[in-house]
Order: sequence, then structure tokens, then C-alpha cells
Amino acid sequence: MAWVLYNSPLWHGWFGLPTPDYGLMPQLPAIAGYGLAFMLGWLLHRQIELLSTISSHGVFNLTVALILTVLCLSLVGQVPSMELPFTDVASWQKPVYVLSYTMAIWFWVLGIIGTAIRFLSAPSALWRYLADASYWMYLAHLPLVFFLQVVVAQWPLHWVIKFPLILLVATSLLLLSYHTLVRPTRLGRWLNGKSVPRQTWASQP
Repeated sequence: MAWVLYNSPLWHGWFGLPTPDYGLMPQLPAIAGYGLAFMLGWLLHRQIELLSTISSHGVFNLTVALILTVLCLSLVGQVPSMELPFTDVASWQKPVYVLSYTMAIWFWVLGIIGTAIRFLSAPSALWRYLADASYWMYLAHLPLVFFLQVVVAQWPLHWVIKFPLILLVATSLLLLSYHTLVRPTRLGRWLNGKSVPRQTWASQP
């Protein structure tokens, strides 16, 4: 993934991994980033026992992820910019940033998964429900969030108010749509492997 991003001339380092929403043509950075994540999930599903190893290193991975994130911000700046960073091909900063950035992604992933397994593994109907809803929310959130951004763009409010407001409204609408239109239907069975009656709050794991 580092090699792909390093050789992507239009990659804006500050704005993260490019999302595949710029057209119908496949984009190599998106394929590399999201494809590798999918492959990791698939391989872990075939070797569930490895999760215990990940959980034992969760805090360490989070610590390394935080250090790498601070290093990335020190290189690219703390304020978002539309300017392409590291335009000087001879600069040492670009390879250091790309390596730190891609390593930080995986340390964050492994750290969060490991810490969650270690400290949040007790059965919970609420977390089971949110886990079931998360795939639908991921698939459906983009147009809703874009719409809400347009709605509040001209409001004379600080972003510290707009941002949590968008999160609150989007999350509420997505959960409502999941509970009424997805969870008890064939779509819910297709997404989660099961459909659950509307009156049931959470299914068994």
C-alpha cells in the first residue's frame, strides 16, 4: 500500500486513503487499501485463534499508532490543505510520511481490535445490535452525510456544533432505517446472514 500511495501523483496525504467515489473506473489506491483490509479480515476469519495474539498486543499497537500519527501530522501539518504535499521528488519527507502513514493504519486497526477484544468482549445486546447495523450504516451513510453537509454549510455556527450535529442526525436516521427497513427483511439476511423480527431488540451472537 505504501508503494501504491507513493507512486500516486494526485494523492492528498492529509485526507487519507482515497475513496472509490470518483467515477466507475477502479482506482488502484482504493483497491490496494480496502482490498488489503478485506483480505486481512478474510484470513483472520479462517484463523480465529490469531485474535488472542492480537488482543495481547492491543495497548502496544495503539501506542505505536499514536506515535506514528503524531509523526505524520508533524510532516504534513495539522491544518487540512488542498495543496499537494511533498511536490519535491527529492524530498526525504514523502517516503517517511507514506511509510509512517501506512504503518499507522495497520497499527490503529490491530490496536483497536486487540483492545476491544481484551476489554469489551463481554456479551452485550446493545453492542451486538450496533455490530449488526454497522455494515448497513457503512453502505448507506455517504449520500446522507453529503446531504447534511450541504444543509448546514451556510449556517452561522462553529464546526464544533455542526460536526456532532451531523453525526447525531445521520446516526439516528441510519439506525432507524436499519431497524425498520433492513433488519427484519431479506436485505438484513443478505447483509448479516439472518433477519430478525422488528420487535426483537438484539439477536443472539
